[in-house]
Order: sequence, then C-alpha cells, then structure tokens
Amino acid sequence: ILYLVLRKGWGVMLRFSIVVLFLLSNGFAKSNIIDYLSIGLANQKIDNKNFNSGKSLILNAGKQNLIKKMGLELEGSIPITKPKATINNKTEDLKFWSMGMYGTYLWNFDKITIKPRVGVLYENIKSAFNKSNTNPTTPTDKSKLTISGGIGISYKITNHTKLFTNYTKMEADIDHITFGAEFKF
Repeated sequence: ILYLVLRKGWGVMLRFSIVVLFLLSNGFAKSNIIDYLSIGLANQKIDNKNFNSGKSLILNAGKQNLIKKMGLELEGSIPITKPKATINNKTEDLKFWSMGMYGTYLWNFDKITIKPRVGVLYENIKSAFNKSNTNPTTPTDKSKLTISGGIGISYKITNHTKLFTNYTKMEADIDHITFGAEFKF
C-alpha cells in the first residue's frame, strides 16, 4: 500500500482500496457489517459555464436501519471522463475524486424508497482553471473535507435488487446525478 501511494499517487491508492472493498464485500455481508452495495454512473456537473460535464463511477456500501430508519453509507467517486474547459484557446481537464460518509433516512412506500442523506466528504479537485466562475484562469488544487448532501429515490425490482437515482451536491459548485443498481444481502 505504501508503495502504491509513494510511486503511483493517491488516485491509484483510492482505486485499489475500492476494488479491495468490493472483493471483500461477500465477507462483510456474511458478518452483517454492510447491508448493501451499489454501483452507479454519475453525470458530473460543474457550475461554471466554461466546463462541460464529466462522468464518474460511484461505489457505495451501506448499513440500513442502524437506529430505526436511519443508516450509514460510504461512497467513493472515481472519474471516467473528466469535465473539460476551454479558455483562451487552451483546453484543460478538471480532475475530481472523492470519498464520503453519509447519514441516511429511509421513507419506504411499497416498491419506492426516498432517501435523503447528509455527510462529510473528502474531495480532491485539480485543474489548470478555476472551477468557479471567478478568476477562470486561476488554477484549482484542493484536497479537503467538506459537507455534502443530497436525495435519492429507488425502485425495488426484487427483494435484493433496486434501481436508483441520486442527486448529490458536492462542494459549492459540483453536482452529481447518479443512476445505478443496488444489491442487498
């Protein structure tokens, strides 16, 4: 692990950690540490007219009903395609990845579940351009903890499978709209 961080960087370490988490998930499920895993594809929107949208892979693991209908969810975001901006005939990517922990609440209505969530997010954002509309040619290089929140809705296909969509506000000007599938143990 130390080799990956020192030689390959934190992005490789994050990807390695998420793969290990999912490979071990069968063991976690048998020990009742997590209730579900989900995978989704997010459209990443930057609230800056200079940037187009990107796509991210979203991986979640969660525990429902820790206290009545409240639960805990861990989430990782890995870029697939990066948002791009062109300013003064120069095109640059916005590199973004995150890991978060959210408190959730479930409202169940037959096959439909509404799930608001709020939590803490560690994010890493880098670009030669500013992700906000102010000073667009100033570079962005942030690694920090921030508050994040959103709401989701899911539809139960079987007792162990749901299709879902989530809206998540990350940072002051980064939004994810995610579509995916959840697998319950």
